[in-house]
Amino acid sequence: MMGVPDKEDFREPLVPEQRVPSQRFVAVCDVLGFRSLSSSMSVGALATKYDLLVREGTRSYISVREYPTPNPGKAKHYRPGMTVFSDTMLLWSNIVDEHTAPSYESTFFNFIGAFFGLALRLGFPLRVGIAFGDCVIEPDRNLYIGGPIVDAYLAGESQDWVGVGCHRSCFKAPGAQNMILVDTILEYKVPLKPSGLGSEYIQHTIDWPFWSLGVAARGTDDDLGPLLSEKLVQHLGTRFEARWKRTLEYYRFRISVWNKRFSGKFSRTAYLKSRRRAIAALEGVIQPVSSTSTTPEKRSKRHRLKMSAETRQRLAEAKKAW
Repeated sequence: MMGVPDKEDFREPLVPEQRVPSQRFVAVCDVLGFRSLSSSMSVGALATKYDLLVREGTRSYISVREYPTPNPGKAKHYRPGMTVFSDTMLLWSNIVDEHTAPSYESTFFNFIGAFFGLALRLGFPLRVGIAFGDCVIEPDRNLYIGGPIVDAYLAGESQDWVGVGCHRSCFKAPGAQNMILVDTILEYKVPLKPSGLGSEYIQHTIDWPFWSLGVAARGTDDDLGPLLSEKLVQHLGTRFEARWKRTLEYYRFRISVWNKRFSGKFSRTAYLKSRRRAIAALEGVIQPVSSTSTTPEKRSKRHRLKMSAETRQRLAEAKKAW
């Protein structure tokens, strides 16, 4: 018996809606060793682990100012967009334009650093590529389209370590040079595969060793050194030995930098204060002064002399924001 067409079958065709791209940072995170991981536990147990990682990641401990903001000095937790496709996680920043403050722009990279460390502790070693550009990301319509997603994927696939690489498109962002000045993006010889993108595309990484500190337990300076050393021992004699060795070398390198900068075991609090002052300087809040030219007392006096009443008010608002 032939069915009778329903009235729904004669609906007018949908009219395409024009999609407007926006500029964002995009990070593609590949979970290394996913096949082994998925074979060692049930799908339900693996999904539970993923859920914990995503929920902990979105409980970001990093605060940032809204800019421009109707509430000056009011900080809020930074939460980028995030979705998971099996062994791949896609993260994206808010829209970036000429009005975006350096502090807000940098925070996406800092979040990736903290998320990277959290993933390691939960058993998800990541290889991350970050890129920038025009894209259309609309989770409610399941739309994830744009060059930065492709660039971030290729940047990740080209690396030969457990780590993070920044595609050269990141330097097309309005505040890219500012992020270099405050050590958000670091020039480093990122280990690359012979068959991937060359060093002309990937010459920078991020300071994930620092931003990984204190993620597992708030306010603590727990480090990833023992965990990375254990991973290296586990993979001795395998094709993955060199990968973990490079990761451990980078971790120790960054920690040694902060140890020297703070004359001993560095303080997370002291670093954050110095970095916030640098960001404030970039935003025109305070004049930067060399940290080695004078004593702390004289530096403080020089800062007070340079600041007008309006600048002091702006600085007070910036301190509250952090």
